[in-house]
Amino acid sequence: MDTGLLSGLPTKDVALLEVFALVTAALLLSRIRPLPLRYDPFYWLAQLASQIAGKAAHTQRSNTQQYTAGTLATLLLVLPFGSIVVFIPLLAAYPWFFELVILYFCFNDSGINRLCNQVADNLERDDKASAKALLAERVPQSVSQLSATGLSKTAIELVLHRPAVNLIGVSLAFFAGGLTFAILLRMLTTIAAQWPAHSPTGRFGKPVNLLSGLLMWFPDLLWALLLALQGGPATLITWLKPRPVFLSRSVTTGSRALAIELGGPQMFGNIKVSRAKTPLPALPGSQDIRRAVSLSRTAAGYYSALLICLPLLWILIRLYAH
Repeated sequence: MDTGLLSGLPTKDVALLEVFALVTAALLLSRIRPLPLRYDPFYWLAQLASQIAGKAAHTQRSNTQQYTAGTLATLLLVLPFGSIVVFIPLLAAYPWFFELVILYFCFNDSGINRLCNQVADNLERDDKASAKALLAERVPQSVSQLSATGLSKTAIELVLHRPAVNLIGVSLAFFAGGLTFAILLRMLTTIAAQWPAHSPTGRFGKPVNLLSGLLMWFPDLLWALLLALQGGPATLITWLKPRPVFLSRSVTTGSRALAIELGGPQMFGNIKVSRAKTPLPALPGSQDIRRAVSLSRTAAGYYSALLICLPLLWILIRLYAH
């Protein structure tokens, strides 16, 4: 790296640019060729977390016992698999290649935008059974009893919130703490999503939900801002307001940008659990799913452009400074 345009840059600046290049390459690859759900390792981690929940969730026990069980279950899921993945690049002849592959897995969203458009297509054909089948593999709550409105809400909340983790959270974690931090954040958020705190048996998952919420506070705030920039002053005001319990800031901000109601009760098995609603009168439909996908794609485009422009600006500033 001592010739050409970068020859005038210090070694530490070249290393920083290589990090940006690695993140950008992994991100573009995940968007151009998303990994199918069945081949996504985080999908199988979610399935394993769901199976373990049946063993760890004992609602008749004290809070302390449940929190201990949830913490031990989280460690059981994170430590073995996380340690193996983190050590692979350290032992490889070309560690950058394995970092690229692992980052690709972390960025991968298994084509969530395409899936939500398929849900919209099914609802327009009044094929709710197919829409339910598509969403059932992506969310922990039951969708079998949902109406068209409920299915639309589920798809919209999914497409509004998922990039906060897969895009913003993973990239910022990698910049802050390298591959270890990126994998840790992705694993913890995947587990927390399978153990929602408001579910009837979700009390044991409170420790991982609190940790996930802490790690995702700034990524969710930044992603919600990218959504709010497309919705005008009223949406920016919503972005600044405190969010309702059990609704992410990206969902409440996206709700205002789309001018539709989101949130509301969810079903876990045969139990209906109350959840706050966003205070908007219009109920979502299939066209609102498409609008949410467009909103999310535009926000992702803003962030991707920022990732590309920042290192270019840094090169120009450093070269002209010398």
